Amino acid sequence: MRISGSDFRLLRVFDAVVRHGGFAAAQTELGVGPSTISNHITALEQRLGVSLCQR
Repeated sequence: MRISGSDFRLLRVFDAVVRHGGFAAAQTELGVGPSTISNHITALEQRLGVSLCQR
């Protein structure tokens, strides 16, 4: 698997969600809404083939 720049962006979003304890709490740091964060997490989960967050 090759890691791209977009993969790093998705991992950065996941990192913020974990550190802040949720999508809503991470939105201030990331500057995007919870739905955008959810879309990024979904993309990362699909890329990795695993579920990362309970919704």
